[in-house]
Amino acid sequence: MSSKPRGVLNKNAFTQLQNAFSGSGTLRMREPTPGTFIFDTNAPAVQLQKSLANVAGAGRLIIGAGETYIPEYTLGIGAAPGSGWTATEDGVYFVEASVAVSGVANAIFTGDILVDGVATSGNASCYPGGGGAVVNVHGFVHATLGQVINVGISSVFGAITTLGAEELVNAPAATLTILKVPSDELSQSGS
Repeated sequence: MSSKPRGVLNKNAFTQLQNAFSGSGTLRMREPTPGTFIFDTNAPAVQLQKSLANVAGAGRLIIGAGETYIPEYTLGIGAAPGSGWTATEDGVYFVEASVAVSGVANAIFTGDILVDGVATSGNASCYPGGGGAVVNVHGFVHATLGQVINVGISSVFGAITTLGAEELVNAPAATLTILKVPSDELSQSGS
């Protein structure tokens, strides 16, 4: 939202308001040109991508039934690539991921959002089916400064084989998107 204050008193009020906002807070105000103020949210937005299924020195990964496959990303927008994203501040984050895998014909793939390698409550997803699949995982998590957010995929029956651009032409092996939401607490109504 952009706004131009009218009159000296309003301009002084905007200047005081700007000085009161925290530089790292979710709501911020900027003055790109003298007399014009922009109000917006100041929150991390990150996208990581793993382009290939093959891992240098290890080849294609095969993960046993019941074990967790945690993608290590090769490309980063808003963050350095690696195994997940390290939270830059305390808060609630929206996490969305798509991970390409292959398994036996009667495979049931499950996905969880991980915070410091631990599955978070209320964010499990399921993909019943076999062969190649893209497992979608999404939800909200609490994370504190320095905690690592990622996803983990496992198979109930049989091993997981990673898939990527080698089989799927231009499709990535995994994509992880993380957005910090304005609220500090999750809220609930109803049962």
